[in-house]
Amino acid sequence: RALEAGPAFAAADTDYPTLLRSARWALLERIDVTDDYLSTLTALMREWDTRSDDLIPIVGEKAFAEQRENRFRAREAIKRGLLRRSLISARRS
Repeated sequence: RALEAGPAFAAADTDYPTLLRSARWALLERIDVTDDYLSTLTALMREWDTRSDDLIPIVGEKAFAEQRENRFRAREAIKRGLLRRSLISARRS
């Protein structure tokens, strides 16, 4: 479910620190921004719905509905603890 709700290419066989090490990068810092992302996503969803009459002619009805559903799934996955967002700082080792 988290993979369906998350960003494209989020699936990985291991965690990001391990992936970084295997690519010869050293993790310097990892900041959890999940709560901020949830707030931003919620505001975006509210504005998307408020402006639907203006947006649908621009993006198309199908794309509008898909984006709305993707954001809804992401928000629910975050609320259930299945999806997190992080900022990662790393350097080449």
